[in-house]
Amino acid sequence: MELTRAEAGRRAARTDWTTLAAGLDELGGAPTGPLLTRAAQSRATGSRAVRAAAHTGTGVP
Repeated sequence: MELTRAEAGRRAARTDWTTLAAGLDELGGAPTGPLLTRAAQSRATGSRAVRAAAHTGTGVP
């Protein structure tokens, strides 16, 4: 499933922003719940790996 702008908006709307802000204030970080689909996560992770490999000159991992 491709993450559409509408679905991203629905996921953001379901986020408990008060609890998230309190966690950030208290701990410096807070869980948000799933924001990306597995496919989008995989593409994002792969893209970072390719960029990192290109930047370091080590080739694609």
